[in-house]
Amino acid sequence: MRSIATSGYRITMGVLLALMVFLLLFPAVNTALFTTLNQFATPGSADFWANITNLGDGLLATGIGIAVFSRISRNLAVVFLNVILVGLFVQIGKYGFNYIPGLDALGLRPVGRLGIDAVNVIGPALEHYSFPSGHSAAAASVATIICLKIPSRSIRAMVILVAVIVALSRAVVGAHWPADIAAGAALGVAGALLSVWLVDKVFAEPDYKARIGLYLFAIIVCIALYQNHTRFDDYFGVNGVEYVVATVALLLCIFRLVETTYRRFRLSTKIKGLTRNELVVSFIKFGLVGASGFIVDISIFTLLHNFMGMGSALGRGIAYWVAATWNWFLNRSFTFADAGKDAHALQWTKYLLMCLVSFFPNWGTFTILTNSSEFFEHYNQLALIAGVAAGMIFNFIGARFVIFKQEPGKEMS
Repeated sequence: MRSIATSGYRITMGVLLALMVFLLLFPAVNTALFTTLNQFATPGSADFWANITNLGDGLLATGIGIAVFSRISRNLAVVFLNVILVGLFVQIGKYGFNYIPGLDALGLRPVGRLGIDAVNVIGPALEHYSFPSGHSAAAASVATIICLKIPSRSIRAMVILVAVIVALSRAVVGAHWPADIAAGAALGVAGALLSVWLVDKVFAEPDYKARIGLYLFAIIVCIALYQNHTRFDDYFGVNGVEYVVATVALLLCIFRLVETTYRRFRLSTKIKGLTRNELVVSFIKFGLVGASGFIVDISIFTLLHNFMGMGSALGRGIAYWVAATWNWFLNRSFTFADAGKDAHALQWTKYLLMCLVSFFPNWGTFTILTNSSEFFEHYNQLALIAGVAAGMIFNFIGARFVIFKQEPGKEMS
């Protein structure tokens, strides 16, 4: 970590702590500032603020961190350590200031202190465990890690702006005092700095087993995010955002897990023997790409059909073509990387034309099963699996011998 960056973040943390102390010493200012921010909570803006404030949910913020840092396992370690440290800091504060005599008044949220009629509430009307703000801490910690690890000034500025808006939204939705927000943001910055320092200075570079463990844990977090139940699930778009973040992060982690495992296994005698059989190896890789494409397929279908209410046939068709494009890109860059390289647009067009033919057994199987069986109509994902299986063999043959035809005299590396 560069010293100039460290000093800058230390100054930020000091300013936040000073602001917290000032607001606690002058409760009238704290209340006036809360009232000003809370006026932005109008009935027409409820969905917007629910989505903004939910970005500070701990599990969702972790999913965002996973999506951003999936490429570098060391940074994933920073994200996970940050979750532990910041979560510990926040919970100690919340329970301490709710039960320590003389300080328990800090645990009362605006609704608990002012009454429900005096607060514009978006989401649940919470009364206790106010200090510090956990959402603000999560947003600030993830933003700090991104700013420390990504050199782009424009990205840093955007991330800081989003984190600030997420933190302030806690007052807008009536959940926290400004003093809570300042304290939570300070803890988030401190936790992120400590996490980065510990991983960079104390922990060794993750070896193969550690990287596999990190990616597997990240996959578990992504799957848990699909089932994440927040206090804002009833607002439009909240579940959709979590679903998109979980899907993107899951796909990236699966890809990195496959990539890491494949590179490791290629060094073994057994896999070296398999590489002599180009068809076997390419089919294995084609299957791995297809598995990731299946996740894209089923995720988009579920988003369109289950979340957005689109008809199953139309949603299935859109999801299929998006997944086909995903598969083309990975097959070009991973499965058949040694094949002849046609122009992107030409090869993509030929690949989609091939998928147009395989689309009919795929989509036809799905349609027949869902229209002829109540079981498959209810469990339409199982019909989706059957459709994918119906088109897989055709796709591999077409991809290997037509779309990604091996150049004469060139062997697979």
